[in-house]
Amino acid sequence: MPVQILPVISTLEIVREPRHSLFHLLPNPSDCVISSVSKWSDTVWRLDGRGATALNWAFLLKDGVKFTSIEHASLLNYFKRFFWSLLVDSRNCPSWTPHSSAVRFTGVKRIASWMVARSHYDFSSLDPEALEEFAEDLLEDLAHEGVQADDTELNYAGSSDIAIDEVVEDVENTDPQGFYTALSAAFDVWKRLWLQAQVMNEAGVPAIQTDPLKGVTPHRAALDLTYRVITRIPPLPDEVALPIMNEAHRWIGIRAADVIRLHNLYLTVLEKNKNLNKINTISDKDAATLAEFQFSVEPGCNEPWHHTVAPVAVTWGKDEMPAYQIPTETVRKLVDTVRAAC
Repeated sequence: MPVQILPVISTLEIVREPRHSLFHLLPNPSDCVISSVSKWSDTVWRLDGRGATALNWAFLLKDGVKFTSIEHASLLNYFKRFFWSLLVDSRNCPSWTPHSSAVRFTGVKRIASWMVARSHYDFSSLDPEALEEFAEDLLEDLAHEGVQADDTELNYAGSSDIAIDEVVEDVENTDPQGFYTALSAAFDVWKRLWLQAQVMNEAGVPAIQTDPLKGVTPHRAALDLTYRVITRIPPLPDEVALPIMNEAHRWIGIRAADVIRLHNLYLTVLEKNKNLNKINTISDKDAATLAEFQFSVEPGCNEPWHHTVAPVAVTWGKDEMPAYQIPTETVRKLVDTVRAAC
């Protein structure tokens, strides 16, 4: 079989003649020459002109299968057409260049891999809800890659209450691992999928139907999400959080019921004695009633979980008359603890 000799023409020279290089619009561009050493159907696109760039379409997906495997042929075709269109037929956004395409390719790979994992077979299903799901998955991926990421509320409308200069300064000072860079590259591809929708339709590719970023620029969307992540309250370590949660659970159960009973009794006694001269002073009979209140015994224990909250014997007046006062502070602390546990 004779060796095919490609014309000695660089990618840069090809894209400078867009009328003759709209390969993405052809029914079958497999044999189209895209550089001095590559053609459309090659697994690796070696783009040249002012430097050389190699784009390997056979990258591994999350399931270990290569993107060039036969089951992903349609999606590979769509992404190749999309990528090439941004070199020669970018109508609503700045064109990509052969020299910068390697950086752009990182975002393309992330989205293609995610689409396969989430069973998106073409661009038409990529809506704002899909972008939120993508961003959540990307946060998790970045965490595994060593970038500090955690659960955070996603919002692509921008932080209207935060000055953009403040956001930029915080991101620059606290994002040394490039979290913003990864988000920005991916969001840029999502935006361009929307801006190139008409071109994709002309190329026979099911195109995205609505702007997934809802009018926000990729730069601002990435800044906003990065800012939310780096300014979040760090999660408690398990060794700290688990004892706290266990204690809260204990208070919400039997203890909460006991405190509610005690509080109701406390209010009833106060109402009966509201006409006495001294605040929180109660009669001997009501003092005895409160003293008889018993807290429950929790499972696995032999004693009530709290000691008796008995009224305090006091004297008042010039004649030092005996009286009883409710330990209001103790009751209040018990109520506040139950409320905090909830």
